[in-house]
Amino acid sequence: MDVDTAILNRRSIRNYKVDKSVPNETVAEILDIARFAPSSGNLQNWKVILVADPGRKEELANAALKQKWITTCPVLLVICNNSADVKRLYKDRGETLYSIQNVAVFVNNILLAAHSLGLGTCWIGAFDPDAVKMVLRIPEGVEPEAIVALGYAAEELEAPSRKTIDQFTFFETWGNVEKSFSVFEKGKAKVGEVKSKSKGFFSKIFGKKKD
Repeated sequence: MDVDTAILNRRSIRNYKVDKSVPNETVAEILDIARFAPSSGNLQNWKVILVADPGRKEELANAALKQKWITTCPVLLVICNNSADVKRLYKDRGETLYSIQNVAVFVNNILLAAHSLGLGTCWIGAFDPDAVKMVLRIPEGVEPEAIVALGYAAEELEAPSRKTIDQFTFFETWGNVEKSFSVFEKGKAKVGEVKSKSKGFFSKIFGKKKD
């Protein structure tokens, strides 16, 4: 599966096949791909806790504002931010921004890698971090940033609506839209259409084809 297809077809799945487990080898493959995410100073400050025990999943569901659907997922990946090295190198900005950005890119790689291998995922950010730390015995100085549900989807979801690129793109300075115009039918772009229409968008604006 190419990256265009993975990005355009990935969905946030909250309904999983409870009778189909995810092999450890598949989880390892996903993480092996995801670890090539960029990070500030190449510090790779992410840590991952795999959770498959039903009782512990129940505790995490309670910590995640009682989102009980989480318990139906075969595997939960709790992605943590061990920011000490990033803070040491980049001071406060490293701790409060760079370390979180690093983890976010890593999580997105997990979502795309999992989708490319035929699995569903959901990025969960609504949880009590202190409760998660208690359940998983996460030490001080390390923060859980995301919980990723991972399993085989038991639902098919339509593509959500998205803003067209002219609705969020400015030129040279904030708010400058004088060159902007609509090139996509809202919510209907497919892989091939995105490629062809985006080339037309940039060639018309800058007077040349986008390679």
